[in-house]
Amino acid sequence: MASDKNYLNKLPVLVEEEDPRAGNARKYDAELHCQMVRDLGQEGAFPAEWCANIGIHRSTLHRWANQHPEFDEALKQAWSLCQAWWERKNRESIGNPNAKTALIIETLRKRFPYSWGNNSAIDTEEDYRNRPRDITEDGTPKAEELSADEVASMDDDDLKEKIRVLQERLKITRDG
Repeated sequence: MASDKNYLNKLPVLVEEEDPRAGNARKYDAELHCQMVRDLGQEGAFPAEWCANIGIHRSTLHRWANQHPEFDEALKQAWSLCQAWWERKNRESIGNPNAKTALIIETLRKRFPYSWGNNSAIDTEEDYRNRPRDITEDGTPKAEELSADEVASMDDDDLKEKIRVLQERLKITRDG
């Protein structure tokens, strides 16, 4: 799908959707939906607008990301595009006495707390140097290999801690 965004005007602005587990959710279309979220992110839109334009509930958005790696990647791209849009608006507001800079910065702080939250000074070069290196080609954390004996010898607290650490690593990889 090229840069023609006419499809955005043809879709419902908001669709009340029943529980997606009931099987009535909009059918996933990889090409269309991946392009839509990227286009919307590029316009500075947030996930609520992505869902409204696609005509789905946020739980469906998450389910699709879990089930379709290409959609998960499109969401990551959309978030980066969205943040870039808001940062560009902030940069363009410099020197403009009519700009709503405080609103832009507050939006950046709330929507992108890792980069813009209170006390979240980020050295972008350091952020790059400290990027996760123990990830697979598709961006997911490499699994720590444990033998069956090692797992069997762990108590519940140790197992829960291992799971927590792996979930946190996965979250960092997906979000960052």
